[in-house]
Amino acid sequence: MNDIIKWFLENTFTWTAILAIILGIIRKPVGMNHYANTLRFLFLLYAGFAFVWSGYFHLMLPNFTAAKIGWAPSPFQFEVGLSNLGCAILGFMAFFRKNNYLWLGVILSIGIFTVGAGFGHVYQMLTEHNTAISNSGLIMYTDIIVPSIMLFLWFKAGTDNDTNKSKES
Repeated sequence: MNDIIKWFLENTFTWTAILAIILGIIRKPVGMNHYANTLRFLFLLYAGFAFVWSGYFHLMLPNFTAAKIGWAPSPFQFEVGLSNLGCAILGFMAFFRKNNYLWLGVILSIGIFTVGAGFGHVYQMLTEHNTAISNSGLIMYTDIIVPSIMLFLWFKAGTDNDTNKSKES
C-alpha cells in the first residue's frame, strides 16, 4: 500500500493526465465534442491540480523537492513554484471558460514550460547522470507527451467549442 501511495505522490502529473483522458472519454460532453471535453479535464486535473501540487512542493518543501529532482536546493525553486501556480490558475480558467484563444494560450504556455523542462531532464540525465525519480522518471515523458496531446486535442476540438464566437456570422 505504501508503494502505491508513494507512486501517486511522485507521479502526480502522470496520473492526473491519465485520469483526465479517461474522464474525457467516458463522460458525455455537454455542448462540446469529446476532444474539447477531454481537453477541459486536462486543464482541470493536469494543468490545474497537478501544477498546484507541484507549486506547493517547490514553495513549501524546497529541500525535499530538490532532493527528488536530484538537485541542490536553490532560490530558483521559489520562482518555479510561482510559475507552477500561474500555470494552475491558467488551467482552472481554461476549464471554466470555453474560449479557443484562451485554450491555445494555456496549452502553449504550459507546453513551453513543460517541454523545456522535459528536455532539461533528458540533458541532466545525459550530462550529469541524474537519475533521480523526479528527473528521469515518468515526469520526463509526461512533460513532453501531455502538451503534445493537448495541442492535438485543441486542433481536433475545432472552433465549435468557442463561446466567444461572433453571433453575427
